[in-house]
Amino acid sequence: MTTTAAAQRFAVCAIPLNRVPVVRHLTARAVPARGVEIGVIAQRPTARAEAAWARRLATAERPSAADLVAIDDPHGHVVATPTDRLVPAELLDDGGFLTRNLGGWAPILFGVFGLPEASGEAPTDPVLAVTRVLAEHGPRIRARGAEPAQVAARLETEVGTDAAGVAAAVGHLHALRARYEGRPAEHVAVLARALAKGGDLRESVDLTAADARGAAGGGLAGDHADATPVPRLLLLDELMAQLVATEAARRAAVAERDPARAEALAETQAVWGERDGLRLLLKGEYIAGRHRRSTVLLAPGLGLVVKQPAPEPDHDIAFGEEENWPYAVDGGALVTARGRLGEIVADGLVPRLDRISGREVAFSTLLGLIVEPFVDGPTLQAHVLEDPARMTAEVYDELVVAQLLCEALGVDNPDWHAANFIVPAAGGSLVHIDWGAATPLAPAEAADPAAARARLDKVANVAYSFHDAAIAERVASLHAALRDDEVRLEGLRRRAAELAARA
Repeated sequence: MTTTAAAQRFAVCAIPLNRVPVVRHLTARAVPARGVEIGVIAQRPTARAEAAWARRLATAERPSAADLVAIDDPHGHVVATPTDRLVPAELLDDGGFLTRNLGGWAPILFGVFGLPEASGEAPTDPVLAVTRVLAEHGPRIRARGAEPAQVAARLETEVGTDAAGVAAAVGHLHALRARYEGRPAEHVAVLARALAKGGDLRESVDLTAADARGAAGGGLAGDHADATPVPRLLLLDELMAQLVATEAARRAAVAERDPARAEALAETQAVWGERDGLRLLLKGEYIAGRHRRSTVLLAPGLGLVVKQPAPEPDHDIAFGEEENWPYAVDGGALVTARGRLGEIVADGLVPRLDRISGREVAFSTLLGLIVEPFVDGPTLQAHVLEDPARMTAEVYDELVVAQLLCEALGVDNPDWHAANFIVPAAGGSLVHIDWGAATPLAPAEAADPAAARARLDKVANVAYSFHDAAIAERVASLHAALRDDEVRLEGLRRRAAELAARA
């Protein structure tokens, strides 16, 4: 049975999942859950936190940017989770997921967690017994979140309205939630229609339905109901919220061994994919070498992709011979999605890299979203897994050019993952679709040849993202050959310099 303990202290933690007692604990799949409950920082706020925020906006006489970003409190994301439910059940179907070491990338769960108050006794829960606390936060989570002044300055650019307009739109959307509570299929259909109709919810809601109460009097959101379209960005955020909630419910049904419920939700998701072209990628946990937390909404029918970074502590990775362990940086402050977008906009590096790549990308500090054009084609990961012979020296050169472009611009991008590159169906060079990990290089780092060589060597980490030993060996061989070929490297540097000149 589940042992419940109030999460009274928060800390940055690293949890090795490959320890024998932990593997047994996670794979037992007991029903009901039997682990101690700890606080997990979910991707999005809880429904309760969002409802309270919507009420605050509705009652504010003159809503401000501070009111709009009040939702950006990580305590509103905390969900009590038994330790044997920390890893989605589907991942455990891969027998080697918890034990496979990918060149030092052992599965280490990492993040800010709410832990039971220390009792002085050794924990009996197998997960808590191996949990390594990297930085203490205490009863309040230290976080870098949205900056109201920055959000206020960008509101018109991002959503085309002021704070009162955003508050009214939130009222519309939360009234819609109430109307379609328990009916996600209909709810998502309404949002998809509204996006196709320029944000007009009144045209998109089926007013012939039995629940169309108060329609004649503007029943969508009381006094706020009018013909003003809901801004597209807010519709996209609400669409993502509903897809995340449905996926979370499906995963919970799988974990609780309720196949009928899980299959019904999966069928609904399949309809969204076939009818509306909507697909959600939810990585709700950071597992080193396996998952970097994020949420991605693929919407080819709308011609776009919507991304939201996850609330994640400031950190880096210590590379070791046996296991690569994350460690806290600057106290391990939790960076929210809005906080991360604020930093991206402020330093300008990621927008610059996207412009060089020829892509028009929108960045929202209000919602913590990135909206970019959809590129038709498989990821490099899928492309090579289908036929490993496709991992050629020419393809590897393109990955290295991306790194050398960063070098030319004074950027460090440590996240080399095959799923971050698209092989365009129309042909041409690989398209890098995720510069989110890019950070500016310190002057001393940029001027250090040894550090530059180490950054180049990190490109070879793309090998482990295929989760295939033979492909990993092939990538290692390609990297070694390139590393020793200064003439070839110089040619790639020239290509990178030409791209950098476009900035």
